[in-house]
Amino acid sequence: MPTDSRKHQSLYCSSSTVVVVVVVVVVVVVVVVVVVVVVVVVAVVVVVVVVVVVVVVVAVVDKIVVVVSR
Repeated sequence: MPTDSRKHQSLYCSSSTVVVVVVVVVVVVVVVVVVVVVVVVVAVVVVVVVVVVVVVVVAVVDKIVVVVSR
């Protein structure tokens, strides 16, 4: 009889452990997705800033070259 109750208890333990593992996995997946989204957004912002800076620098240099050539 004691072995039977022990088995039942270990089964209960393992099922609760499975629930905890599933919750942890879901949380980890959500965190990873959020981090990936943040990284992508930051990368897009950096690319946009770099493009704007390059365009401004090219425009300024172009004007300087025009002024100097005159």
